[in-house]
Amino acid sequence: VQDGIVTVGTASEKDSFESLVGVDRPREYLEKWKRYFESNDKACLRPEHIILSGKPGTGKTSVVRAAANMMGLPYMSLTCTDLASAASVKNVFSKIRKYGGDGGIIVLLDEIDSIAEDRDGKDPAYIERLNTFLQEVSGYTDSSKALFIAATNRIGAIDSAVTRCGRFGQTFEF
Repeated sequence: VQDGIVTVGTASEKDSFESLVGVDRPREYLEKWKRYFESNDKACLRPEHIILSGKPGTGKTSVVRAAANMMGLPYMSLTCTDLASAASVKNVFSKIRKYGGDGGIIVLLDEIDSIAEDRDGKDPAYIERLNTFLQEVSGYTDSSKALFIAATNRIGAIDSAVTRCGRFGQTFEF
């Protein structure tokens, strides 16, 4: 399904961790998310969201598809460069809620550095967009069923508020 700047789909059987090399650590962490999605226990703590960092072509997107296949969930792919304003961020997050429903969804935030770069010296519109993004991600509480996986090849450019505990607290290098 294409809905504006987002694409929602399901992974195929060929999208699996068995077809990928060197992804044992991310896979182990994503298995925690699988247990979280499968749990009906309100005491089950939501793991932290993930950043996959590495050069283009190293398998970051393939990991997202493999995770969706492993968990049996739809995934949404979003290129963050398309998020031009705080209003567009709110619009996309309303679509995430729409397509995620109660069952859950995995959201790939590709090129997250384009909206989550260190805010020092940035104009007010950029800071407003970043703050809106952080509020929306933080709005997914322990009872929410959305896993955000950010991808970047510029991990050093990411604002420290993005990687703080409770948001994107896990980073895997490719």
